[in-house]
Amino acid sequence: MVISSEEVFPDRPTPSLEAYICNSPLAVIEWDADGRILRWTGQAENIFGWSAAEAVNQKINQSLKLVVEADFGRLQLVARQIGEPRSLVQVRNYTKANQLIHCQWYNSLVYDQATAKVTVLSLVLDVTARERSIEMAIDLQKRYEVLFNCDDDSVVVHGFLADASPDRFLEVNDAACRNLGYSRAELLQMSPRDISLPSSERSLHIANLFKNGKVVFETVHLTRAGKSIPVEVRSHLFVRDQRTLAISFARDITAHKLAQEENLIGRELFSNIFNQSTDAIFLVNAETRLIFDCNLRAIELFEASSKDDLIGIAGNTLQKSPCSVAEHRQMAEQLAATNLYRFETEYLTRRGKVFWGNAAIKRIKVAQKTVNLVRVSDITELKLKHMQLEQAQEQAHEASQAKSNFLAVMSHEIRNPLNGILSVGQLLANTGLNPEQQELVEIMQRSGEILLKVINDILDFSKIESGKLELRHDSFSLANCIDAAVKLNLAQAQRQGIVLDSQIDPSCPRFLLGDTQRLSQVLINLISNGIKFTQVGGVHVKVTSELVQPQSRLHQLQFEVRDTGIGIPPEQADRLFRNFSQINVGSNYGGTGLGLVICRSLCELMGGKIWFESELGVGSVFYFTIQARELELMPAQAVQPERSLPPDLRILLVEDNQVNIRLAQKMLSRLGYNTDLAVNGLEAVAAVRSKTYDLVFMDILMPELDGLEATRKICTELPTNSQPWIIAMTANAMAEDREACLAAGMKDHVSKPISLEAIAAAIQRWYAAQG
Repeated sequence: MVISSEEVFPDRPTPSLEAYICNSPLAVIEWDADGRILRWTGQAENIFGWSAAEAVNQKINQSLKLVVEADFGRLQLVARQIGEPRSLVQVRNYTKANQLIHCQWYNSLVYDQATAKVTVLSLVLDVTARERSIEMAIDLQKRYEVLFNCDDDSVVVHGFLADASPDRFLEVNDAACRNLGYSRAELLQMSPRDISLPSSERSLHIANLFKNGKVVFETVHLTRAGKSIPVEVRSHLFVRDQRTLAISFARDITAHKLAQEENLIGRELFSNIFNQSTDAIFLVNAETRLIFDCNLRAIELFEASSKDDLIGIAGNTLQKSPCSVAEHRQMAEQLAATNLYRFETEYLTRRGKVFWGNAAIKRIKVAQKTVNLVRVSDITELKLKHMQLEQAQEQAHEASQAKSNFLAVMSHEIRNPLNGILSVGQLLANTGLNPEQQELVEIMQRSGEILLKVINDILDFSKIESGKLELRHDSFSLANCIDAAVKLNLAQAQRQGIVLDSQIDPSCPRFLLGDTQRLSQVLINLISNGIKFTQVGGVHVKVTSELVQPQSRLHQLQFEVRDTGIGIPPEQADRLFRNFSQINVGSNYGGTGLGLVICRSLCELMGGKIWFESELGVGSVFYFTIQARELELMPAQAVQPERSLPPDLRILLVEDNQVNIRLAQKMLSRLGYNTDLAVNGLEAVAAVRSKTYDLVFMDILMPELDGLEATRKICTELPTNSQPWIIAMTANAMAEDREACLAAGMKDHVSKPISLEAIAAAIQRWYAAQG
C-alpha cells in the first residue's frame, strides 16, 4: 500500500523543525518498520547511555537491547497503526548499564517522498522518578490501610480542641467498631472521653504526647454493653492539612492482665508454700550443688541462726554421711530418667543434733536456669516407730520360730511314747484277749487316737497361723473320698447305735483335681462332731455341685453334714469358729476348740466357706463349699490295683529308742519280715556299705549322726542302682520335716505313731515303684 504525504502529514514540516528535533530536551529516536534505528539524538544518549555511533543502524531488541521484551510488542504496533499517525506508549527500557527505567514514547509516522518509506519518529521522556513516586505513594497508602484496618487493635484518628483536649473521632477502623460495640457512624460522633473511664492522668498523657510526639499508657475502655476492657494505648502525633492530629492504637490486654495477676498470685502462692511448708525446702544450684535459697522451716529444722548460715554451702554437707560418688551418679541418672529422686538419710543440724530425714529432689526451671528443689521431712519419730516395729516383727518372728520349734519338739516327744501306746494296743488287739481285755485295749487305742488328733490339730493350727499350710493338687475320686471319711467314723456311729450314711447328687463330677487329704480332714471333723453330739437318729452327708466356669470346668461343691443331735444354743453360736473356743454343753464332749477353726481355714484355702444352721434339741446342719476342677478320667497311676506284699525283703531298721525298736520289729515280724538293726546314723552307713538292703526304715533324731545326714552319705557313696529305698520313720510330722526328708534323698515318709497299715502301705508303695 502506498501512503501519500497528505494522508500522513497534512502540514509538511519546515526545515526549522529538523533543528528543533536535534535540540529538543526530549530524546528523539527515528526507526523503521524493522526496528532499525535511523536517528539518535544527544538526549537519547543521556537517557540510555549509548552514543549515536553505537545506536544508529542497530535493531531495537536485537543487536541493541533497549525495551523490555514484554513491552516491545506494544511499541512495534506503532509502525503498523496507519490510521493513527500519532500515539503515546509507556514502556520499560534498559540502559546501556542494564538499569531498568520507565519511559513515555510519543510516536509519529513520517513519510519520505524520495524513498516512499514510512518511519517512526519517537520523542522519549524518562518518567522513572515519577513512577517510583507513584509506587511509593501507593505502597504507603496500602501500608496505612493495612495498619489502620488491623484485625485486633482498635485504631482511631482524632484532633484536638483549643484547650488541647481530644476532639471527635475523624476515622475509626472495623476493629474499633467490633471491640467497642458501636457502629462507625456512632463512633464518628464520639471522642476518646466517651469510651474511657475518667482518669486524673489523662491530662498528663496528653502533655507527654505533645512533648514527645508519642505516648504509651494503659487505661480502661467501656463498650456499648457496659463491659470494661483493659487496654494498652499507643498514640502518635502527625500533621495533615496543617492540622495536628493523633492516631491511637488500642490493644485489649485482658489476657495479659490475667496472666500478670496469675503470675503475681503464683509468686505469692509459691512464697507462702515455700515459707509456710512443714518441710525444709532448699533451692540448690544443679551444677555447683551449692544452696542459694531456703525456707523458714529449713532454718528451724537445721537449727541455723538465719538463711546466711545455710546459703552458699554444699547440700550434702548437711548429711551425717555425705553422698558417695556412686550415690551422686545414681541420683543424676534417676533425675534424668524420672525428674525425681528420693532417699532417707541422717542429717546433722548446725548445732550437731542428728535426725532422720526423708529427702526428695526434683529439677525445676528458675530464671531460665535448672535448679534442684530439695524437700527434707523430719521422719525421726516415724523412723523410730518403724525400727521398733521391725524389732517387734523380728521378735515376733523369733517367737513364732521358737513356737514352731517348740511344737516340733513337743510333737516329737509326745509321738514317741504315743507310738508305744498305740502300737502296743494294735499288737495286743490281734492276740487272744478275753472280752474285758479287748475292751481295755480299745479304750487305750481310742484315748491314744484322741491324743494324736489333739497333736495334729495343734500342728495344723500352727501351720495355718504362720501361713505355711499349702494345698496339694492331686486327682481323686469324689465318691472314694466321701466313702473313706464315712467308713472311718462308721464304727463309732455303730457303737452309739446311730445311722451314718452319704448321698452324692448326680450333678457332681466323678473325678476332681484338688487336695483330697484336706477335704477328707474337713469331712471327718464334721462327721466326727456330728456323731459326738448325736445320741439318737443319725448323721447324713450330702454333696451337690454347680459348674461356675464352663471353660475351665471349675465346680463349686457344697457339702452338707446334718445330724439329729443336741443342737447349738443361739447365744453361743458365734463362738464356734473362734480359736480355742467351745460351746458350753457339758464336760462330756471335750476337744481343743481348734477343729472348726481349722475347717474354716481349709475351706477358705480351697476357695470356699463354711457355715451352719442349728435348732436346740433338734440338730445341726453344717455346710461348706470348695472349688475344684473336674477331670473326665482319673490318671492311670491313681487307680492302680493293690498288690500283695513281696516276701523275703532285706530290711534295715535304724532307731535309737528301745521301745520303738521292739515295736517296729514286732510289726515288721507280723508282716513276715526279719530286720537288721542300726542304732544311729554311723551304724546305718556302715551297714549299707557291707550289705545290700531293699528297704531302710530311718529315724531322724539320733546321736552321733542323724538320719538326714546318714541318708545323704548313703546317696553320695553308693551307686544309684545299689542304693536302698529309704523310708523316714519319725516323730517329726511337720510338712517341712517331710520335705527335708525327701530333699535328703529319702523316698517316703511314715510319721509316728506308726501302725501295721502305715508300714504295709509304705512297703506296698516301694513294691509298686519297682514296676
